[in-house]
Amino acid sequence: TDPCRGTVTMVEDIPAAMVEHKVARLVHLLGKEVSSCRNVARLKELLRIARRLNSGRLRPEDPDLQDWPDLDEATRELPGGGDSWHAAFMRKRLGLYLCLGEVLLSFVGPNWLALFSTEEKEELFYSYFDSGPKVQLLKFLVGKSTRGPSEQAESRSGELAHEVVKISREAAKSILERLFVHGDGVEILLAELDCCARKDAKEVAALVASIPDRTDAQEQCVATLLSKTLRASSKRVVRDAERNEETVFVYLATLIKGFCRRGFAHMVAQAAHAYASRLEQGDLSQKYVATILWDKSMPHMKDLYAMEHLFHSLLLLESEGDTKARETPRTLRLCFGNSLGASSDLKIVLLDRILLKRALPLGYLRLVLGFLSQGASDTEKRGGIGHLSVEELIYRTSVMWSKEESSGVLPLGHQASLSTIIIEGLKLTDKDKLEGEYPSVPEILKGISSRLSNVNVSIRSHGMAVAKALSFTLDPNRPLEFDSSVDFEQSLREDLARATKHESSKGADEVVEKYTDKIEGESHTKDINAAVSYGTVCLIEECEVLALSDESSSESDSDDESSLEAYDMSDDDVDVNAKLPSTLGSFIKALRKSDDHERFEFVLMHCERLISQLDSSVTSYLNDLTNALLYANIPEEFMKEDVREGLTPLECKLKGIIALLVKAPVETSGILINNFYSVHLGVSQRLMILDALKESALQLSGSGPAEGSSRSSPRADSIEEKAPGLSEETGGKTRIFAPISLSRKESPQYALVGNEFAQVAHAFMLPLLSKYDHKGEGLDMVERDFVLLGKILQTSYTFLACAGATQQAIELGFLLFEFVEGTRVLYHREAFVRKSAVQAVRGVLSSVPSFLIGTYDDGSALNYERLHDVLISLAKHDSDEECRILAAQGLHELEQMYNKVLPKIEVL
Repeated sequence: TDPCRGTVTMVEDIPAAMVEHKVARLVHLLGKEVSSCRNVARLKELLRIARRLNSGRLRPEDPDLQDWPDLDEATRELPGGGDSWHAAFMRKRLGLYLCLGEVLLSFVGPNWLALFSTEEKEELFYSYFDSGPKVQLLKFLVGKSTRGPSEQAESRSGELAHEVVKISREAAKSILERLFVHGDGVEILLAELDCCARKDAKEVAALVASIPDRTDAQEQCVATLLSKTLRASSKRVVRDAERNEETVFVYLATLIKGFCRRGFAHMVAQAAHAYASRLEQGDLSQKYVATILWDKSMPHMKDLYAMEHLFHSLLLLESEGDTKARETPRTLRLCFGNSLGASSDLKIVLLDRILLKRALPLGYLRLVLGFLSQGASDTEKRGGIGHLSVEELIYRTSVMWSKEESSGVLPLGHQASLSTIIIEGLKLTDKDKLEGEYPSVPEILKGISSRLSNVNVSIRSHGMAVAKALSFTLDPNRPLEFDSSVDFEQSLREDLARATKHESSKGADEVVEKYTDKIEGESHTKDINAAVSYGTVCLIEECEVLALSDESSSESDSDDESSLEAYDMSDDDVDVNAKLPSTLGSFIKALRKSDDHERFEFVLMHCERLISQLDSSVTSYLNDLTNALLYANIPEEFMKEDVREGLTPLECKLKGIIALLVKAPVETSGILINNFYSVHLGVSQRLMILDALKESALQLSGSGPAEGSSRSSPRADSIEEKAPGLSEETGGKTRIFAPISLSRKESPQYALVGNEFAQVAHAFMLPLLSKYDHKGEGLDMVERDFVLLGKILQTSYTFLACAGATQQAIELGFLLFEFVEGTRVLYHREAFVRKSAVQAVRGVLSSVPSFLIGTYDDGSALNYERLHDVLISLAKHDSDEECRILAAQGLHELEQMYNKVLPKIEVL
């Protein structure tokens, strides 16, 4: 039989449907007897019958059936020959095998298993699952180990139901671990996948990747599953490659992706490293099989996040090896050696997400360059194309390095990493290759020119180091020499070591320790203190040396105190503009360097004014600026100190974010909401984002800045309460919707002067509500972090109010009510969420005109009965008094609104 789809056959001239019906009747009777059994001895007899049924050895003359007349009769109805009805029992389409397994897990496990001896557990309970089809069992057990209480459990009392479900779930987890971690389930699983489609292989691999989530020793479980998968896959590689089948390769790629997504990329790297190490002692046939396995699997791994973390983990693992391992990174070559030419996604990861977007230690960079140069030479020998070469890497890096804004915006460590890539890459190429397909020389010269004119000593040294390396590559006999005793390349490595100390290997740590004392006293202090204004000319007057022995000082040299001139004790920092960053790059850099407390505090104090003075070019650096401000790490020693006009540093930070939202509402709100649902923030920071969105909405709407984040949102100007044509008789046809624009033109209250928020209200509100049930990365707003859910509802209410009397407010009102009703937040177990939801409903009532609340639900209006039923239910039955009061107030507002349209409607 097909373990993924099942087949239908004819046996002994008996229709297959009849056979299936008879087997289903037998399974039903057996499950009924097991679930209703009240004696442990009789239960063991039933389990022996189930074991014989599972193995296909159940016969009518079985002595165990004598005490069960119904089972005996059902068994006698089965056709002769066990293979026919046993195939129907195991068939996936029917699910009879899993139905009986459900009975064992739900009733035998919680109620009787503790009374069995170890031998009886193995014989009567676990053996049933050992011999089953592994694909079906995997899906069934994963579902049972995560599923909530069953209907039977829900009918019991509270604690008992919880305990029953817990025992059943633990039994499913133990069977999963028994079959696939300690048993041979992985090997059988791969054998069953031979006749399955590609999407089935992906689904099964995703389920296997979730097994470590259900065990205590997660890392050990990942290592075991990977080891067994690699061993079993190697046995099928050559055959599948010859048949052009991709099932095994898709399975392995999906499994690795799932582990990397769960934070086990380092375990995948260790398993691959151990696999590559064993190949060193293997023969050529084993190496050939391993090469095919990885070369055909990795192109199916389309997840950029997983590939990035796996590649980074492999870099870390290879850099910790011996010198020979670093020179010939065998694991990198095994996993990604031939995939660079076949997978464009891997090129994107290696270039755009690893090498060009982060600062990497020198050891990592040399590993990657050695890997690329070795892979490119192998590709040339095979006559292949498409491999990422060292020349392409140099070209892509030099294009980014040569941009005018890179020296002012990129952190110093990132610039040092890019410069190191160029220098180390130039050592592995020659002049002819540089002038070939990827002409890097013009870009490198452009970057050198911009850096040599920079006032930052460190950046100038980077340019000189690259210039020297380029000159040596172009003409080794006549390298460029500078009139200086400074080793610019060594200075570059020092900058890189400082920036990557937290992830570098021992060699980089030694460089940092060697030059720790040097940092404090020499010229590099200028860069650490961020005292350089990029692109600003230093005036001579600012650098003058004052003479100490002038006439005034000689005249004051007297023993008489009255002849001494008083010291000027005034603050030298009266000129605030002289201390503020002069460029956007230095502003972002100052926000990121919170260890320089004085400058960081000063920039934070004036960030609101600086942001408000930015021009339209800020959009190019909006992502960096928003993230730098959002993740600005305020030291604890002045966390609550007042730094400006009674404002704390946190309040200054909040005002800076609000200023960014006012400057570029759509772009900044998108960045903030993406960070709101990311893994990097805590609850307090997410609350700050909601406060910033709320306050910026108030400012954009023209309501003015709020008095802090706790300010209650102003009520929006209500739209005209009566529909034209209903309150007075007019000639001609009465229309319901068309005269809205006419009434707005006649009524002065519709003139929305200065309300800029209405045009961007959708961009603020809809992305914020779209992921309310997002669960993961430390966020669970439906349950644990319910405060955030309540705050989101309150913020949405503010958005409606700030949108004013506009079409956007009406649209958002409809959407917000649909959200509140569809997500059932009005019935949340936390009173805070329910009160916030009622407040949101009241906001809908204030934003939607009364004539759009209809008596029937035709899709074009809010339904009166739905609003009424929701509010009256809360007003009568809610356990929280404040929530009942709010619901009653909302009910009264609904009655007033609707009575203006149809005064005779009676509201209960």
